[in-house]
Amino acid sequence: TLFRKTLAITGNQAVVIGGNFNAPHGTWGYRIETQKGRNLWLDAQQEGLMLVTDPSIPTRTGTSVCADTTPDLTFTKNILDTQWTNTQHDLGSDHAILEILVRAGPRKTKGRQLKIVDWDKFRNIREEADETTGDIEEWIEKLKRDVAAATQTVPPEAQLESVDNKLLHMWEAKEGLQRRWKKQRHNRTLRRRIAKLNRDIEQYAQQLCRQQWEEKCNDMDSQIGMAKTWSILRHLLNPDGTKSAERHNINRLIQTYQGTEQDFLKEIEKTYIPQATPVTHPDYTGLANGDLDNKIGEAEVRAALQKLNTKSAPGLDGITNKTLRNLDDESITKLTEYINKSWEAGQIPHQWKTAKIVLIPKSGKRLQITNLRPISLTSCVGKLMEHVVLERITTYLEDRDALPLTMIGFRRNLSTQDAMLQLKHQIIEDPGTSTKAILGLDLKKAFDSVTHATVLERVNELGLGKRTYDYVRNFLTGRKAKIMIGDLVSEEIEMGSAGTPQGSVLSPMLFNLALIGLPAKLQEIEGLNHTIYADDITLWVSNGSDGQIEETLQTAVETVERYLEGTGLACSAEKSELLLYRPTRRGRKPGNYQKDISHRQEIQLRTADGKTIPTVDRIRILGLLIEAKGNNGETLRRLDATVAQIMRLIKRIANKHSGMKEENTIRLIQAFVISRIVYVAPYLKWQVAEKIKLDCLIRKIFKLAIGLPICTSTEKLLQLGLHNTIDELIEAQRTAQYERLSKTRTGRHILERLGVAYHTQHGVKVDIPRETRETMIIPPMPKNMHPEHNKDRRETRAKEIQKKFGNDKDAVFVDAARYKRRRGFTAAVIDSDKRIKTCATIRTTSTETAEEVAIALAVAQTNATVIVSDSQMAVRNFANGRISPEALRILLAGCQASKRDTYITWTPAHALAEDSNNGAVHDAARGLTDRAAISSAAPAPSGRDGAVDEWEWEDRMITYTDITKHYRLQRGIFPPPHPKLTKKQSVEWRQLQTRTYPNPALSHLIYPDMYETDKCKHCESRATLEHILWECRGISAHNKYAASRDSLRARWEAALLSSALED
Repeated sequence: TLFRKTLAITGNQAVVIGGNFNAPHGTWGYRIETQKGRNLWLDAQQEGLMLVTDPSIPTRTGTSVCADTTPDLTFTKNILDTQWTNTQHDLGSDHAILEILVRAGPRKTKGRQLKIVDWDKFRNIREEADETTGDIEEWIEKLKRDVAAATQTVPPEAQLESVDNKLLHMWEAKEGLQRRWKKQRHNRTLRRRIAKLNRDIEQYAQQLCRQQWEEKCNDMDSQIGMAKTWSILRHLLNPDGTKSAERHNINRLIQTYQGTEQDFLKEIEKTYIPQATPVTHPDYTGLANGDLDNKIGEAEVRAALQKLNTKSAPGLDGITNKTLRNLDDESITKLTEYINKSWEAGQIPHQWKTAKIVLIPKSGKRLQITNLRPISLTSCVGKLMEHVVLERITTYLEDRDALPLTMIGFRRNLSTQDAMLQLKHQIIEDPGTSTKAILGLDLKKAFDSVTHATVLERVNELGLGKRTYDYVRNFLTGRKAKIMIGDLVSEEIEMGSAGTPQGSVLSPMLFNLALIGLPAKLQEIEGLNHTIYADDITLWVSNGSDGQIEETLQTAVETVERYLEGTGLACSAEKSELLLYRPTRRGRKPGNYQKDISHRQEIQLRTADGKTIPTVDRIRILGLLIEAKGNNGETLRRLDATVAQIMRLIKRIANKHSGMKEENTIRLIQAFVISRIVYVAPYLKWQVAEKIKLDCLIRKIFKLAIGLPICTSTEKLLQLGLHNTIDELIEAQRTAQYERLSKTRTGRHILERLGVAYHTQHGVKVDIPRETRETMIIPPMPKNMHPEHNKDRRETRAKEIQKKFGNDKDAVFVDAARYKRRRGFTAAVIDSDKRIKTCATIRTTSTETAEEVAIALAVAQTNATVIVSDSQMAVRNFANGRISPEALRILLAGCQASKRDTYITWTPAHALAEDSNNGAVHDAARGLTDRAAISSAAPAPSGRDGAVDEWEWEDRMITYTDITKHYRLQRGIFPPPHPKLTKKQSVEWRQLQTRTYPNPALSHLIYPDMYETDKCKHCESRATLEHILWECRGISAHNKYAASRDSLRARWEAALLSSALED
């Protein structure tokens, strides 16, 4: 029977069986018994099921000729505490709503008590504590007690349920009518009244639900910066990706597993824990390295503390990053001592090597054991030491150019998009007509399979030092983990001698070290290009015949497999992909074009085990989808689906009357739509029609966000200054990427290989020596400082700088000016008394170089500790550590540079009308060029025969935000709605600005069946908004107070250009 089969599957688990059985039997209150009822009763008795339904309370309401019955039954097994309740509510049906409350398993409190840590109190407790113990375990336990002492638990408010009075009265009325009807079952009037009341209750409940959701959306609009708001938005976008859904799926996976809980844990361990025999590794035999083996300084620990993510989950010891970030000075000193003890001894506490592995289902994959994602949570204190060691190793390897130029994973100022940029230039935009091939090699469980011996061998070969070697060796060996999945927890498991720890800070760098020799092997293959991003190896060939391409790629596969021998790594032919890029020819094709394709022999690649790597029609490289025919149809379809998904979300959280307002809705679009477009759009070759499609998608979702109809004029929409076109987004992303690549040797190598001269178009740059750079303190550049669109912010910034440093004897101001009749600039430095301290002439045509020389003069030839420049690019270049050779020569020639710390900051140029130090140095520099000094507030002359316009020398925009905002503000005419306007008023304001406010002409265009004509009833002209407001003479003739048409038009347009409430 069904009962027997169900119980055979569930075993000893708690079971609830319920439904409308419609099987009359005396046990559940029927006056008669049927064979079906007797069979059901017999099966329930034989299987030991318990009936929890109360037969005295019927679950189905009868009619005038039928009695009330109980066909809805609920049985349970292996449950001790079950509560069955008949709510007596039927929502218009003849069956009542039943509530079954089952208490099984460990009981959990509802919700989560809010705990607040008073970090000031915590630091005071730490300062008063006696830190005499030398044991890290005792120190951590004391730390946890101090956090608990400074933690306050906020008492939960009473769980009050809000009840709508009208809905409550309607339910009471229905219950009263039902009581009357049970006494008068033949009264049809009562039945009709009950049916009508059911419909009224349903309609009002839906209205009430909409009102409550609108209130929730209004709350989200005012709390857009809170994590809870974004959690709700992500849940609306992907309900299956929430934590509750993940827990449900994990529990479902456990319950459907054919075996015991211990068997389930053993299979999880076999799948996700590296099965390797522990190995004893040899001692370090490489070169001594005093730089890396030095004692760890407290400054290094403090720097690592500032970079910790305070939202990271703690490990088994319970210490969070937020706790570490709030340590007092003495505790940081003590913690540094503990770290140094481990560093010098080469031994890490076992708590730092014990992980808690939590498994969650992979998104978009079938729910099964092999499709889980392990997340390893280790000690935050141990990860702090990993941060320190990682910073040391990274700096050492980068300074000595030890990392290959084609290895771009997990490195400073490099990203996945750098691989996409190379594919774009060498494959997608290559003008050649021959076949091009892209091979994505997959490594089987790379991070879990690489042997510890391989990593340690690389550390030894690179000469990273004995202490680094001992630390890494101890870090990798003797590790343990506890698997936690659902409510199941395993015993501690030995991790073996393979695999880098999941979730570890140091693991990506260690994996890079394991593959550090592979790029050199691949570079020996002629015609092959490649990048390595962690375990993603991408190989491509951009020219040659099909036979040459096959030979080149097959050689590359064999080279990779030979290198991986003995490392524990292996190529997976099944998951690797080969794409043959043959773009569809446009225009007239030759007569034998189809014939050539039909006789073409396809390229085939095989791995060492004889398996063939599959050839695909599209390949995904680090998120970039490339199609074999050179079109972008699939990418467009996916972006279209994303836009449609976000549009549905916007419709749920905002409408023209309430919900999330314009500013926050646009933030949502930028986060979920524009970011996805910008990630892939700059690296594909778009046809004109495809770009038009992308622009349409962007305009469509922005129109919805601000409440405009789909037929809104594109010109009017652009004048709002809210969005960027696809060309602007591509330009901004490309410029920002080029600027980022210019900061590193690897990035500059990529640009040079691609023939991009961005990093040299403003002059050659060279590195500032590290010891000199460390003496320079340069704060981050302030945002939103455009000379035209942010004049108020610039003036405020200039006033602050003038007030802070204008009279400071240790501060100097610097500037440069161009010679009028010869190639060159002058650089000037003045002190707080506005006297020239030093100056120089530079033979260059670059304003950027001259501004850098001015700063270098101040550093090298003055005793100033504060240097103020009005060149953003010059200050940025010093912050990035790369300046012109002219500036570097002056910088290194000064003997004072290494004797003091120098604070270099930026002030806006031409921002103050009154006499200022920046204006004085500007005049001084101009005076040195044999030109008359002019006031900094006066407009600079322009023209080819005179002085060059000063605005031509302005700092160029190099960040994505600055460029996109510049385009938006440049064409933006209409201001945004005032913040105090309601959502409905804001939408109407935008409709008025774009001439889409409801009017007969627009309504007839959108709804021709509903609005049959667009004619004005006074003059038979087309009834547009302008016609109704001031053009129609018939309307003005009926209104003796009407203003003149010209006057009204001027006032109207002036009002739309102002966002002030009084206008």
